Amino acid sequence: MTLSESEPTMTRAAPAHAPADQHSALVAEVLAAAGGDARKAIIGLVLGQRQLETEAAGAISAGYVRRELRR
Repeated sequence: MTLSESEPTMTRAAPAHAPADQHSALVAEVLAAAGGDARKAIIGLVLGQRQLETEAAGAISAGYVRRELRR
């Protein structure tokens, strides 16, 4: 399966301390952005997470990475 560039991406995250009703509202928002298609919503969230991980990995200095590997 290939993921197309037309798949929606969701980048807004709920705060960890958000109440359950706020989580439900965010889920509804994500589903609405994906046109009600749960599969597209999940793909968008996964792609968004991968993008954040890639950006974070690029922001970590090589020295920090080497120091962590020695522990």
